[in-house]
Amino acid sequence: MEKTTIGIIGGGRIGRMHAGTIYTGMQDVTIKYVSDIYPQAAQQWGPMYGVQNVVSDAEIVFNDPEVQAVLICTSTDTHADYIIRSAECGKDIYCEKPIDLSVEKIERALAAVEKAGVRLQIGFNRRFDRNFRRAYEAIQAGEIGKPLMIRITNRDATPPPEAYIKVSGGMLLDMSIHDFDLCRYFAGSEAESVYCTGACNLVPYIGANGDVDTAVTVINFKNGCTAVVDNRRQTGYGMECRVEIMGTEGNLVTGNEVENTLTICEDNGLKQDGLACDFFARFKNSLPVILGTFFDSIRNNTPTVTTGRDGLETMRIGFAATSCSAARTPCANTCTPSRAAA
Repeated sequence: MEKTTIGIIGGGRIGRMHAGTIYTGMQDVTIKYVSDIYPQAAQQWGPMYGVQNVVSDAEIVFNDPEVQAVLICTSTDTHADYIIRSAECGKDIYCEKPIDLSVEKIERALAAVEKAGVRLQIGFNRRFDRNFRRAYEAIQAGEIGKPLMIRITNRDATPPPEAYIKVSGGMLLDMSIHDFDLCRYFAGSEAESVYCTGACNLVPYIGANGDVDTAVTVINFKNGCTAVVDNRRQTGYGMECRVEIMGTEGNLVTGNEVENTLTICEDNGLKQDGLACDFFARFKNSLPVILGTFFDSIRNNTPTVTTGRDGLETMRIGFAATSCSAARTPCANTCTPSRAAA
């Protein structure tokens, strides 16, 4: 099979994770470059994962005609510019979410992709979690009838460091965005209105940066389905990620993912292994799958499965939720006019 040659932009933990996934399980993909403005870390781990070159200038990657695709794994504020540059150079693109924190820049990036005729896949990996994928398949098969209500619980074990909070765009655009995408995925419809309330009661430095660490978002979809998402930056007992979907003919529930189902029964009670410690551990099975679908789309000349439009529509929900939460008053923010939502 002909190999796909790629470059990874960003040598942090996401870039390293993708490099490891490709090296251990995708022999038909060659990592020619990892580019990072601070290349020292990638210079250390790159040889472990078959990386041929570590560079500090992304233009070297963009200008190499052998590079067919680029994985963008940098901070959010660089995503749109790197998408535009990749498109201008004719590279297919896999980009971590979100595309940008501005609807205008998202639309500009998507226009560049369309003009160049390249592929763009957004890293909404949770669609490929085995439990959530089975839930989607059940909905598509009509096993619970028409979905009426979606409830998603997503709570991190520990909060990100303050330096990350400062550039994340806020919990609703950084963390909750995965859940908003799942809601669209399960509902099979676009959002019509959003209500959100949030507060900071757990992590003082999050509040000091104008963000919330706890929030509840209600999304009303155009097809009549309603979604309720509750998020929290810190539990102290592991990562919770559960879904319940109520339909006209039944319900479905996905529980928390655990390493095993062992229960030890003793005189003083029951013991079980704990929840995943972070999203890397919780979604370790879905991350290789979404990368695999991207490379399949290149080889088979087919559209990507999570598109730039998915990235845009999900961010519209996030912008509306953020605005509503910041207002600290009940409101119903429409998601329809994209520029108004920004």
